[in-house]
Amino acid sequence: MQLDGHDLRAVLDTGSANSWLRMKSAIQVFGLDENSPGMKRVSPDDAAYPVYRTTFKSMSAGGVSDTNPNVFVVEDNAEKAFRMAHSEKSRDDPVYGVRFDLEPLIVGMNAISKLHLYIAYQEHKIYVTAADAH
Repeated sequence: MQLDGHDLRAVLDTGSANSWLRMKSAIQVFGLDENSPGMKRVSPDDAAYPVYRTTFKSMSAGGVSDTNPNVFVVEDNAEKAFRMAHSEKSRDDPVYGVRFDLEPLIVGMNAISKLHLYIAYQEHKIYVTAADAH
């Protein structure tokens, strides 16, 4: 997937109404943080895990674009918990170290509903057209 022209690995999640970006990727790829213009906190102030919403210029796959998609930005607490549960040696060892690598973008039904998807399992490809294409 591309978000504002940046290639990101993504998961298509038909069980999620919304699309989500991990805060780590928001910072590293887009230079966004909780104080960036357009970043609006949508979780209560006393929530243990803050959730933000922002609007990007475009989200695209296979040449099909969605303009001005709303994307929620959330801290990746699963990764933090994983890192705390593993020792320094096992975490940093390039050969035997345990890896924890999540996709930075979760594409929810707010974007998927605008697409027709064909999954070609034998080809290991997903073909995409706009839902309103004839």
